[in-house]
Amino acid sequence: SPDGNPLAYVATTASQGLTPLEVQAGKTAPQNVCVVLDGVEQKHFATIVQPLIFSQDGKSVAYFAGIDQLNGGTRAVIDGQEGHAYVAGQQLVMSDDGRHSAYVATKLFPEKVTEGGITRDVSYRYDVVVENGKEDPADDSVPSQIRILRMSRNGQRVAYVEAIDPAGPSGHIVIVDNGKPSHPYKACDTLLISPDGKTVLYIAIGAQGGFIVVNGQE
Repeated sequence: SPDGNPLAYVATTASQGLTPLEVQAGKTAPQNVCVVLDGVEQKHFATIVQPLIFSQDGKSVAYFAGIDQLNGGTRAVIDGQEGHAYVAGQQLVMSDDGRHSAYVATKLFPEKVTEGGITRDVSYRYDVVVENGKEDPADDSVPSQIRILRMSRNGQRVAYVEAIDPAGPSGHIVIVDNGKPSHPYKACDTLLISPDGKTVLYIAIGAQGGFIVVNGQE
């Protein structure tokens, strides 16, 4: 933790194989990796992604874990509570007191197209932000990628940079501030939130050049 108390690390325990209940639950890899928090083993998983994330006050710990080493899905574990399973997870952030959290989760939109008797898999991935355990509304009609995620230190404001259809002809960037998307831009690589959550600033590039945007005002 930031102040060195508590102490946590990731450990691999001796594998006892899978129990019948674990096999029935769809697990295919031994669940022998765990976080040890102040000397106490937490729940075991097949994989745990490092580094572990502590809240600034040291009272909350979070990380991404998987039940299958290859394709069993990734879930956020925050203070021992597991979130939903996703294709991938990244950019986990917490408020200073650990009461608020957010992360980027990747989902799969399954789609197949049949042309001339040949069926092709054209499934694609899209990102959503999961804030305090709930997904932000997301457009799953095209691929998307969330590139930057920020949370104010008090947890009252969340903003992120999202690329919509990044490899397609309609590709553009929006900055989503507490659930409200901005005008479309060409690019944005700087996003900041003040510690009290009252100000969001980003630098965006549009058709007329670069803009400094503060609380939605160019």
